[in-house]
Amino acid sequence: MLTLKLNTGHAIPAIGMGCWMGKPTPTQDNPETYEMVKECLSVGYRHLDTAYGYGNEQAVGKAVRDSGVPREEIFVTTKLTNEHHGCVQRGFQSSLDALGISYIDLYKYAKPEGTVLLSWAVQRGWTAVPKTVNPKRMRDNFDIFTLDQEDFEALLRVHEEPGKLLHLCNYEQGDIRKTKMIFGWSLEDMGWENLD
Repeated sequence: MLTLKLNTGHAIPAIGMGCWMGKPTPTQDNPETYEMVKECLSVGYRHLDTAYGYGNEQAVGKAVRDSGVPREEIFVTTKLTNEHHGCVQRGFQSSLDALGISYIDLYKYAKPEGTVLLSWAVQRGWTAVPKTVNPKRMRDNFDIFTLDQEDFEALLRVHEEPGKLLHLCNYEQGDIRKTKMIFGWSLEDMGWENLD
């Protein structure tokens, strides 16, 4: 498993699995997230990215506990949500309680962003956290390659194009929902089959 070093000296798996399931889950019972997390852990993922705002931290934590993978081998990221900006400690404790695990590896400020192309992100030294429930796509996400310089630079400059964000796409504008393509890849190739 390829890892990157954080400024704390700790290692973080370069490829993780995002646990956003396309919509917040208002109930504690969330079998879709639970099964997705158990499956991704069984195929080798060791980095999970969830958030209080997803409404699925309980399912993520239960899947971690039920997976049979030692907790210290799993890197769990969750996020501070808007409602907790004025009470960070309470937000952290809410996430820790919902996850039902002994610690959170990374607690970060959440902001909306598009998914970064995996190989490009890893080549830049970033962690990549794609979101999919497709078991084949989970395995395929590990097929990282080195982009040639021309492709790398093109992706680096995409934010300069009108209507694009630094995060590679502005799917909230609806453009890729119509074309079903981004940078020549289908939404299914990107693991975005449940974008709607």
